[in-house]
Amino acid sequence: MGKILFPKYFPTCPTDGSDYVVPGYTAVLTSTIAETMKMFWRPRKIKVSGSYFQFNDDRRACDVPANFELIIKSPYGSEEEMVCDPVRGWEMESYTNVRFDEYAFSWGTAPFFYGEQDSLYTFNGFEFGLETGGDPGGGGCSYSVNIKQLYTVEGNGGPYNWNIINIAGVDFNMATYFNDYYQSGYVTASVEVLEWWSFGGTYNTQTGNPL
Repeated sequence: MGKILFPKYFPTCPTDGSDYVVPGYTAVLTSTIAETMKMFWRPRKIKVSGSYFQFNDDRRACDVPANFELIIKSPYGSEEEMVCDPVRGWEMESYTNVRFDEYAFSWGTAPFFYGEQDSLYTFNGFEFGLETGGDPGGGGCSYSVNIKQLYTVEGNGGPYNWNIINIAGVDFNMATYFNDYYQSGYVTASVEVLEWWSFGGTYNTQTGNPL
């Protein structure tokens, strides 16, 4: 499954169930190396994208763009660097129609876990609003996308649409929201890994599958 599974390639880096230390950082790898790879060490670039709209019986629509996109990427230059120094957060590569005043993403390479040891849970996630571009009906157009493994939302008005999505083999909860001043509307969103690490040519960088 790739050289990362063999500690001899990473003599100062984590092994299954072990403590490990990098400068200024200490953590316990409570999951297996193979489980850790799913979320933290295989994806290299991730995209969140979708569309949104609102309308009412008078056919007054919020003047909004139809599509949005957000792409983040790993800050590392090599697999060895990433695994042996897992303290950097991912970086923004590009975004379209994402509202930064409501925006936050937390996505890292550090294997933090909570819950049962045989389950992989992460605090990685996305929370962001979407550009409205105007509000002809005076109803307060508002949209957001929230993606986390454990996520609960108390309604602030407006419907939340819940789905379970899979990112790199790990299930996440996704909640999309729009203000329900208008009687109908939607926000659709999806997540995909655009690029994967190769680990010495043992994984396909486009599909993430072993070669």
